[in-house]
Amino acid sequence: MNRPTSYAGHKNYNHWNVSLWLNNDEGLYDLCLQAINRHRFKKSALTAAAYSVMAFLPETTPDGVKYSASSIRAAMSDMRETSHYTIGNRARRAAQNACLVAKVKDPLICAGIVFFGDKE
Repeated sequence: MNRPTSYAGHKNYNHWNVSLWLNNDEGLYDLCLQAINRHRFKKSALTAAAYSVMAFLPETTPDGVKYSASSIRAAMSDMRETSHYTIGNRARRAAQNACLVAKVKDPLICAGIVFFGDKE
């Protein structure tokens, strides 16, 4: 099989394939966002986040391409821009859904139920 010489702006086939999986699988994407946020204050934040994510991944993508720290870091480089926004929106949606389920209309009471648990 002849592989193209251009990989949609990625360094090579490995980086492109890993990026496809990490950016298009919701669970993997969430894992990456959490790692980025957990390591955001470190000097080498993306490298630390990449190694953190690697600990949870199998050796290869479902296509058989090996996950490497450099390919994961490259895939996560664009995620860093949106990580705070995405996680904040997901938390807000989860809180809204919890309020709907609990049929709570008062936002202050709702925040207490969502973030501190219903003590009753």
